[in-house]
Amino acid sequence: MSAIFWGCEKPPKFEQAHQGDKGQPPVILDYYAVQSLRPGKTWNTYLRAKDEDGDMKYIAATLHGAGTGYGTSETHLEGEDRAEFAGHLLLETPLDLNFVTSMESLTMEIFIRDWAGNKSKAINLPLTFAEHETSESIPGKLQDAAKHRLGAIDIDIPSSQERGDRK
Repeated sequence: MSAIFWGCEKPPKFEQAHQGDKGQPPVILDYYAVQSLRPGKTWNTYLRAKDEDGDMKYIAATLHGAGTGYGTSETHLEGEDRAEFAGHLLLETPLDLNFVTSMESLTMEIFIRDWAGNKSKAINLPLTFAEHETSESIPGKLQDAAKHRLGAIDIDIPSSQERGDRK
């Protein structure tokens, strides 16, 4: 009777329960992000990841700076990206030159979670702000990641005015 209501098809691989174990965790194979950026520019993070079970669910990014957490963002993965991907995430930074004079620095932690609850090892990416433009030189092995936008990191970095800084 339940087959009538729920259908006879097996659920897609990423929705199936793992029998007896939680399968393999996703693995971040390679990554890159500039370490210095002019305020107001977009911070791009390039990633290559793989999951032997093909069930990656989302990329989690948390942002911290000077004893403050700015929040967490989840970028959900779809289609073939659940098994393996090379792509990039974007984070908008505020146009606030006080970040340069205050020597503001941030750290973004990224990990990937799969449908079975497994978590990849986290990576930490540092960012400082510079007065002058910095060039982004994407390593050759991540050039394909530059062509595939995974999504935007939905974390708001408050400007010094919004934080009430008097610098």
